[in-house]
Amino acid sequence: MSRLPKWFEREFSNWTTPDMFPNLLCRLQGTPVRLEELLSDLPRSVLAAADGTWSILENAGHLIDLEALWDARLSDFLAGAEVLTEADLSNRKTYLANHNDRDPRAVQVAFRADRTSFLARFEGLELADYGRTSIHPRLRMPMRLIDTLAFIAEHDDHHLARILELRVEAGYPRPLPAGDACGKVEGIHVTPEKGGEMVAVDAIRALAGEGLEGDRYQLAAGTFSKGEGRRRQATLIEAEALEAAARDFGVELAAGESRRNVTTRGVALRGLVGREFAVGAVRMRGVQLSEPCGHLEKLTGKPLRRALKHRAGLKAEILDDGMIRVGDPVRV
Repeated sequence: MSRLPKWFEREFSNWTTPDMFPNLLCRLQGTPVRLEELLSDLPRSVLAAADGTWSILENAGHLIDLEALWDARLSDFLAGAEVLTEADLSNRKTYLANHNDRDPRAVQVAFRADRTSFLARFEGLELADYGRTSIHPRLRMPMRLIDTLAFIAEHDDHHLARILELRVEAGYPRPLPAGDACGKVEGIHVTPEKGGEMVAVDAIRALAGEGLEGDRYQLAAGTFSKGEGRRRQATLIEAEALEAAARDFGVELAAGESRRNVTTRGVALRGLVGREFAVGAVRMRGVQLSEPCGHLEKLTGKPLRRALKHRAGLKAEILDDGMIRVGDPVRV
């Protein structure tokens, strides 16, 4: 029996102010990471188990199903609509989606991609936009855009809390704290010369303060070595970002084409600027986000700047000597 209050019985008040939007956007950005932590170590038998209520996968899938509603309501606010788009209170979409038959990893990737696309729409908004007001159709009360962000964050937390309940009921402990959050290395690519074809390797030696052995930035031969060699001792990119570029923008990019050294999965690289983390046994420190540029577009012949905006990876310093191998954990 769930101890959570029923969602439709909850009451909401407009408690926050428009200048709180950075906090709420950060909270919403973290939901995919928290979902992945809750699901990553569970077998399908637990993920799809149902006790007359939604399973873990159905709760996770429901988060995907609601992204279209949040997107529509953002459009309502920006268009000055009097009343926000109505939700389907029967949750028909979730009941018909067969989320229990889906690949759990695909569910996580799809949610991360949808949430990333939604949050990208806020990049050009002004503070005044967060004070725009429309009527919430179910609550029948005025709601500002900032209140809607808080509403979405509470909805996220409601389903994450239910997933945690189901996880614990199945005999699985709470996930490790954030300090032990773990992703993995999916690929390693290097090249000894600027503009050269990136070559996939199974393992590479990291040299503290220099780079990955034999790579153009370790050899001070990269395109940007003169200006920012220290910041490019290693570069990383999320496999999920490449998948999202294909999904959202139709831009297919192989890991090596991104010209990043290490392709990861299951770890949010954007949060690692200024933080230490470990790739296998090698400690690194995030220095700066990588952004797609004209040079990368020229080398690939693909329109990457929009597709990879704010998700083109991370530049890092190498703090330890050691080997990095495909399949190694990435610990934050």
